[in-house]
Amino acid sequence: EEAHPGIVVPRDRTAMVELCGGCHADSDHMRAFGTRTDQLATYWTSGHGATLRDDPAAMVASCVDCHGAHGVFAVDHARAPTHARNQPQTCGACHSAAGLMETFELAADVVDLYASSVHGTALLAEGLLSSPSCTDCHGAHGATPPNVAKVGLVCGSCHVPALDAFRNSPHAAAANAGAMEQCTACHDAHGAPEPSLAMLVGDGAGHCGECHEAGSTARATGEEIHALLTRFDASLDEIDRSLAAAYASGVFVEEQMAWLTQARAVRGRVAPMVHTLDSKALASALEPAQGMLAKSREGLSNGHRALRDRRIFVGVFAALVLVMAAALLLHAREVGRRGGGNAVERGESARA
Repeated sequence: EEAHPGIVVPRDRTAMVELCGGCHADSDHMRAFGTRTDQLATYWTSGHGATLRDDPAAMVASCVDCHGAHGVFAVDHARAPTHARNQPQTCGACHSAAGLMETFELAADVVDLYASSVHGTALLAEGLLSSPSCTDCHGAHGATPPNVAKVGLVCGSCHVPALDAFRNSPHAAAANAGAMEQCTACHDAHGAPEPSLAMLVGDGAGHCGECHEAGSTARATGEEIHALLTRFDASLDEIDRSLAAAYASGVFVEEQMAWLTQARAVRGRVAPMVHTLDSKALASALEPAQGMLAKSREGLSNGHRALRDRRIFVGVFAALVLVMAAALLLHAREVGRRGGGNAVERGESARA
């Protein structure tokens, strides 16, 4: 009420934008609330604003379509239509409407694709707020599709190691020449799936085989990287299972687990290097982790020997204890027998 006293929102979209912007672009007025004042200027540069400026009757998003009218919440409030988890629904009110999108020659399946993507699943199903939502890639008031040449910068704002690796790859030259799009050529835009090593050898959308013929140098490189990382991942899983079994049998595996954890961390750091398409660089980067796995294996072997030695020691000790117990029992019986015999003799002497 303090911020919006007695405001009546007009139905005309242009007038509505100017009404909201009249205050939100006024630095003197907004200073008291500590909010930015460039929303109006950036809105007119957006796909929404540019369309509305050219056609005041165009059915494009304006202030109240995204923020609401009477029930305006702060953008990071859980009930705000602009909250990250609510953006797919808010943007989808227009961008999932097939009839409306057809008038602008835009696809109406982008929200559904996003919801099933690795980003959408992380945000909507798992609640991971660090996963990008609509405005993270498209902007908010200045919303516009990322320029094809700038897609890498958009994705790279989160995936920094992957972007650095891509810039040192053969794909970078192709992207700079306009022969392919950065990132989305392999990972799609809204429907980005969980990346997998299968992409290096498959023929599906985004896989190496979609662009490169079988038997080509590019396919051979993909197969080499696939084999390298598949073998390493198999080693990780094999040692993990071995350690679990050893732990269950009584082997002390704390040190070996520490080596395995460090090897997994190296594998995670190496993962973005796939974008370099340099198998030798990948192999070199994995060398420290290979050494860690070797130490884990060696430690596991030592642990099994130590367990065997402990069992032998315990067995021998238990046997000695049993022998001593048996000897003591026999001694006690002998003492009891002798004691009983003496008592009988004393009794007979007394009677005599």
